Amino acid sequence: MTQRVVFLDRASLKAKVRQPLAADEYMEYDKTAANEIALRLERATVAIANKVPMRAETLALLPQLRMIAVAATGYDVIDVPYCQEAAAKHSGVP
Repeated sequence: MTQRVVFLDRASLKAKVRQPLAADEYMEYDKTAANEIALRLERATVAIANKVPMRAETLALLPQLRMIAVAATGYDVIDVPYCQEAAAKHSGVP
């Protein structure tokens, strides 16, 4: 499987970030509006976000997404219960 990694809001983080070694493809966007998330993550297996809201409605459109990496502190922008439920379904664990 090709690992496509997308950083959705690179400009929100002042630290130096290297391209992940395991990434076959790597894309960075300075900013991403809520209505752009699904399109930008269309083939992504990994999303990197800082302040971009990752809600169930959007995540449901991205069945190939396997990981969301939060680039800073706090993860209240991620719908964690949805992610847990989706991970359980994907792994076959009841």
